[in-house]
Amino acid sequence: MTVNTKAKQPLQCILESLGLEADKQTLLNAKKEAFRITFEHNFALELLEQIDNSCRASARICLLGKSLNVQESQISKAMRLFSEVITEAPSAASLAVSSHDNCLRLVKEFHAYDNDENPIEEFEDFLNFGFVFKKTYLESN
Repeated sequence: MTVNTKAKQPLQCILESLGLEADKQTLLNAKKEAFRITFEHNFALELLEQIDNSCRASARICLLGKSLNVQESQISKAMRLFSEVITEAPSAASLAVSSHDNCLRLVKEFHAYDNDENPIEEFEDFLNFGFVFKKTYLESN
């Protein structure tokens, strides 16, 4: 699918590339303009439009355990894996722990683009990396 990115903000481009519109079905919170797209168990993408019209994408990798010892172990494992694959990660992607839903996430911001840049390709790289990271993280011991 070819998306015309001329005069469009990153959130609109990303939603179009996924075949979605900014509608009530994907809307998480009308006040924040946040959208959640669930791809499979433990892998969801949240998109949040920022004040400067950039878009923060957050790929949920897994829910963290309830005990602090389990969480510490899970976070340490994720950090080790991330440090091993950092050279393959999309530029400016980071690993984060979400306090609002107690999960491990990969996060990246997408900014307004010049007409010759391709925000969709950059987004697809992030989404693919997030999915592979999730699979690798969950399958590793």
